[in-house]
Amino acid sequence: MVTIEEVDPGKVLLLHDFLTGDECMSLIRRSESLMYEPGKVADVVLEDVRNNERVLLDDMALALDLFHKAKPFLPHELEGHLLVGLNERWRFYRYRPGQTFKPHRDGAYFRVTSFEESQLTFMIYLNEGMTGGETRFFADMEQAFQGCPYLSVKPKTGMALVFLHQIWHEGAVVGSGQKYVLRTDVMYK
Repeated sequence: MVTIEEVDPGKVLLLHDFLTGDECMSLIRRSESLMYEPGKVADVVLEDVRNNERVLLDDMALALDLFHKAKPFLPHELEGHLLVGLNERWRFYRYRPGQTFKPHRDGAYFRVTSFEESQLTFMIYLNEGMTGGETRFFADMEQAFQGCPYLSVKPKTGMALVFLHQIWHEGAVVGSGQKYVLRTDVMYK
C-alpha cells in the first residue's frame, strides 16, 4: 500500500512503496534494452555539471497508469492551476560510480496547444543499495554551491519523490553500485 510522507510540507513529498520491486526491475530491464546516452543540460553535454546517463522515452500508457496510482497523493491545485496528469516524456537515469548531477533546478515542460505546464518533478527510485546517490535539497543557490543541503533523500526501491521544480537539488555522487531512476513531470493547467 502506498503511503505518503511530506518531508518538506508543500515542497517535497515521498510516496513509499509506489512501485513493487518486480515493477522496478522490469523498468530497469526495459531501460537497459534502450540506448543510454550522456545526460544533457539544455540539449548540451556538460560533464562538469552532469555526467550520468539517460534514455528518453515517450509512453502515454505508462503516464496514464502511474498517474492513476499517484493522483490521490498529488496536489490537486498549485497556484491556481489544476492537476492534469503526468508528462508522457519519461527519462531513465543511470548513475555509475563517480557520476552525479550537480546542483540545479528543473525546468518546466509546456504543452502549448492545451496550455499545460509542469510544476512538479516526479521521480521513482528503481533500486537501492548503492553508496551515495542521495537526492539532496538546498534552501537556495548559495547553499547549493556551498554544498549545504537541508534535506537528503536516500534511494529506496519503488519510492517516488515529488518536488517543486524551483527547488535547488542534486543527485549526489554514487560511490559504489549503480543508481537507476525514472523521472517525469506533473502537469497542471
